Amino acid sequence: MIPVDLTSVVREYFDYASQERYSCGTRRVRWYRLMLFFQGYEGSLQSFSAADLRRYLAKLQLERRDGGQQGLALSTLNGHVQVIRHFCRWCVSVGYMAIDPTDGFQVIQGA
Repeated sequence: MIPVDLTSVVREYFDYASQERYSCGTRRVRWYRLMLFFQGYEGSLQSFSAADLRRYLAKLQLERRDGGQQGLALSTLNGHVQVIRHFCRWCVSVGYMAIDPTDGFQVIQGA
């Protein structure tokens, strides 16, 4: 694997994703969710793991609760998972990652 700059990879991904005929609003939400994840991520693309995704989701829930809100709906959390999963699958398809760390990651189920 070649080391890659995350910002340039994310931009390349969104160039690709913009060709998938998502609405402007959907592209905006996907961009926001991916950028939110990578703002707090300190590792490299090659070191990303499912554990990183689990920590991110837990952090999202804690931040929302500390802000006085009830926390994010399961559908919102799963939306974050889907965006990151799509990004990782694309990274594998173009050779930026050897394996998809989200492969087999279980979406969050209600209690």
